[in-house]
Amino acid sequence: MSSSAPWLMELVAVADASAEMVDIPAFEVGLIISGRRSGFAAPPARISDGSQAVAWVEGSEATFQQIVGGAITPQQAFLAGLLSCQGEPEVLLRFTALLEACGSSRRQ
Repeated sequence: MSSSAPWLMELVAVADASAEMVDIPAFEVGLIISGRRSGFAAPPARISDGSQAVAWVEGSEATFQQIVGGAITPQQAFLAGLLSCQGEPEVLLRFTALLEACGSSRRQ
């Protein structure tokens, strides 16, 4: 996965446009996408290397594309076994809320 993956760039853009992101403590989530590692950090929203991550989310490239594209929610993906999560619960909730916001904007 390159840092220019369209769904990841869309996630960064949604986070940058979110008024709620300004008022939250900084966080970093490690991403394992189809076996490749990277990360997402905010605020400000940016792609990272995941080295400071306190939570990890793992899934396939296709699953993340479906979530950000609005085809499924993060919760549906988790319950179907398409995503696995570990680490700091508060950070995972922030990240999944951001994924949900991104997908919701596409479903409308």
